[in-house]
Amino acid sequence: DAFKNKLIEMQDLELDAKWTIYLFPSVNPDGEYFGWTHNGPGRTTLYSDAPGHKGIDLNRCWQIGSSYQRYTDDRNYNGTAGFQAFEAANLRDFLYANRAQNGQTVLVDLHGWMQQLIGDSQVCSYYKNQFPENSSSTIGRYGTGYLINWARTNLGANGRAAKSALIELPEYV
Repeated sequence: DAFKNKLIEMQDLELDAKWTIYLFPSVNPDGEYFGWTHNGPGRTTLYSDAPGHKGIDLNRCWQIGSSYQRYTDDRNYNGTAGFQAFEAANLRDFLYANRAQNGQTVLVDLHGWMQQLIGDSQVCSYYKNQFPENSSSTIGRYGTGYLINWARTNLGANGRAAKSALIELPEYV
């Protein structure tokens, strides 16, 4: 709501001509609301299309091309192939259908609590000002199986890669 209110306060009547903004308050609602641990269901989805319908870590299930790095531990389990998490497959389809055709796609994956800035240096610089305590050692990296790596590779337009960053928020005290 604060973001929406800030946009209204700015009274930029041309904002809709400049940007298309999509906000997803939660892409893992079953894990968020019904999960019970940060090392399995809760961090992961509760169900998936993976063997045994085991929950998937949405941070690591974004396949690029034909290679796929598997994680088998409970905390980072990502299935046997990309997009076995229903939430990731639906988000992927939405992002493909709504990516910029002429402009610059900017994707920010904002969640917590590891206090890191990962991905595009320009995007991360905005958040470094807001969260100076966050580690910036992973700026310029895009992670294995991360949404931001997939987005950078798949959502570009006009010969430009999408700008993407994962902002891991500080833990609430």
